Amino acid sequence: MLVIYILIISFILFIYFINRLVIYPMLKFNKIKNKTSFRASNKLLNIAHRGGGLESPENTLYAFQKSIETAKADMLEIDVRVSADNEAVVIHNDTLVETTNGHGKVSDYTVEELQNLDAGYNFSLDNEISFPFRGKAVRIPTLEELFKQFPNTPINIDIKMPSKPLVKRVVQLINAYSRTDNTIIGSNYYKVWRIIKKETSLNRFIFFFPPQEVLKLIIFHLLHLTPLYKPKYPVLELPLKVKIFNFTNPRFLREVKLMNFELFFWTVNEETVMKKLLKSGVDGIMTDIPSRFNEIRNNFAH
Repeated sequence: MLVIYILIISFILFIYFINRLVIYPMLKFNKIKNKTSFRASNKLLNIAHRGGGLESPENTLYAFQKSIETAKADMLEIDVRVSADNEAVVIHNDTLVETTNGHGKVSDYTVEELQNLDAGYNFSLDNEISFPFRGKAVRIPTLEELFKQFPNTPINIDIKMPSKPLVKRVVQLINAYSRTDNTIIGSNYYKVWRIIKKETSLNRFIFFFPPQEVLKLIIFHLLHLTPLYKPKYPVLELPLKVKIFNFTNPRFLREVKLMNFELFFWTVNEETVMKKLLKSGVDGIMTDIPSRFNEIRNNFAH
């Protein structure tokens, strides 16, 4: 039995090294056909995660405005959920207690009820010693309000609920405000993608990779078969690492670049990591402190 195991392992290693040393260098990488159209320059994008959630009350119009005007953010990253009256509202958590003076689930309240809450209630810059945004009329915005206020700003939408009315409303608003060229949509929940595929045309919208597609890409990469991977989505959004797999390893970055994806990393708040990514050739970082990244990017350019 031991001999059989040794033979199997030897065969697997043989195939691996033949592939890595002979086959892999000879293959040409498949490229994404539909490149994104929202990019104004080749610089690494400053993407305000939740509007810059460590600088202002997250996912609020105030935060979005400040990140664009003060931090010079190139894109807004937002989260959407559905209200009780089937409106798309911009909020990350499924419950209200984390960011507002309300309680219970977002989906149990109408838009009017949600917008009567104080969305700046729990925000603090000094470890909850003071709360400078309480009583300042900071509200939970709707996605439509966001589109109206920032018609030309690229927006990345993370759909947080497997809700058919929510997906349909997001798609409806993107179409109504002619935002198919500067809006990225997707979800990290598999059930949401099942709804997305039924309710949208994959050719008309800009999607980021679903979880199952990220897993497939990792497997191809580990087997040194990435050139055989056929890309379907133009934007790849990743954490820096998942358990033992580091997405910033040089070979992975090189392979992604050859396939012509937009590659964004989240959530990057450490200055050393920001500087490392600026040198690596990635396309954008999502950060809770976009003003700090703007300073680092400006200094890097000089």
